[in-house]
Amino acid sequence: MDDSLIKAGLAIGGAIGGAIIAGLANAYAARQRIREIEISYSHKLRDGYLENARKMAADVYIPISIAIGQLLKSYDQFRANIDFDNNQVPTGSRNSFLGQCRNYLLEIDRLFSRGADAYLTNELDSTLRKFNSFVNQSLNETAVSQKIILEAFAQIPFLGNFSTGKVERTIPHRTLTRFLPTVSTTLIPGISISYASETLSAPLHSREFEERFQTEAIEIKALIKEVILGSHRAT
Repeated sequence: MDDSLIKAGLAIGGAIGGAIIAGLANAYAARQRIREIEISYSHKLRDGYLENARKMAADVYIPISIAIGQLLKSYDQFRANIDFDNNQVPTGSRNSFLGQCRNYLLEIDRLFSRGADAYLTNELDSTLRKFNSFVNQSLNETAVSQKIILEAFAQIPFLGNFSTGKVERTIPHRTLTRFLPTVSTTLIPGISISYASETLSAPLHSREFEERFQTEAIEIKALIKEVILGSHRAT
């Protein structure tokens, strides 16, 4: 083959390859720039959102924080009288905390009835509603009720894991503790399942109530502080 043809072919091939590489580089740079613009715009929206929320601190956020703080203080006093080992608590202590729970729920309902929830961040609104539901459902509970969530995943080579389905069931705690140890994390090769449980309600003097109550009450306090003091985590 003529050397000139070979050189011309190489030159053309190099030009095409260079154009492809340059095109890919430009496309990548363009995507990165678009991503940066999206992030910047998102931050501006979030800043404005949080600024509007802070304007309602005195009328919405601080009253909720006070109500949660009083409930936490009441629980600490109640907890000091719980005999977890024997699953017992003095009737007077239980009735006192029960009354504080009802007062708290009434106060939040009063705030929500005048539209206070419209000014809550999405995360705080969701967490607060779940917490209130848990407390309300637990007021007269005598046994732990939990929800189990099972999800199956298919493992496809080079593509990763894909969820093939999710099942949620509410079952008694005793059934749950017997059931979970029997769940295998692998059904067949390439298929695995994950499971998680959530306490829906529990007796006020139980460890299950203590765990969810303290975790979510502290989380609510933290979400309120993030709005009032300024943070980019609250959404």
